[in-house]
Parts: sequence; C-alpha cells; structure tokens
Amino acid sequence: MIREGENYQRLKPVHTELNNIKFKKQREKFETSHDAELRLFYAARRILKEKLDGKPIALKAWKQEYAQLKTEYAELSPQHKPLREEVIRLRQVQNAVDTALRRWEQPQEVQRKKHEMEL
Repeated sequence: MIREGENYQRLKPVHTELNNIKFKKQREKFETSHDAELRLFYAARRILKEKLDGKPIALKAWKQEYAQLKTEYAELSPQHKPLREEVIRLRQVQNAVDTALRRWEQPQEVQRKKHEMEL
C-alpha cells in the first residue's frame, strides 16, 4: 500500500498533464512518451481504490504504522523462534506417524479386498 501510494502521488502530475491536453495527436504523443509512468499510475490508482473504498491516502500514517510493526516484530521474533523449531519437530513426527500408518493399513486393505472377492 505504501509503494502504491507513493507511485500514485509521484505520478499524479503526469496524469494531470495528460488530462490537460485537449488535442488528440498531442495527447497520443504524450501517452506514448509516458506510457510506463501512466501504467504505474493507473495500477496504483486501481489498487488503492479497491483497498481504500474512497478513504484518503494516508502515506505518513502508513509509514509510521509500518515502522511500529517492524519494531514489534523484531522484539517478538526471538520469543517465537523456539516455538517454530518445536512445531517443525512435531510436524516431522506427524509425517513419520502418517507414513507408518499408511504402510500398516495397506496390507490390511489388500487382505480385505481378497476376502471380499472370495465371497
């Protein structure tokens, strides 16, 4: 959102300049020379419109919130590292148990199918 807001604000003058051109040939020439910038502007405008639902762009507030969340993440990340490692170990155990159960159930299912065919 921050990047799209920055693109929108940075490229808004280019879009305004395009809208001020009234003659078709001059407008087309301007569009071709600023094609990449206009594409970025239109993409940013579309994304912001979808996400904000008509609310104003608050770049400064977004940057402050991002900085705050980044510092909170840096503080909390070391606390969660042991938990992540434990989850990885538990998933490995779960995979081993699932594999063992599949190997154990396959022969029983083959025997059941043979028995059903005999009947």
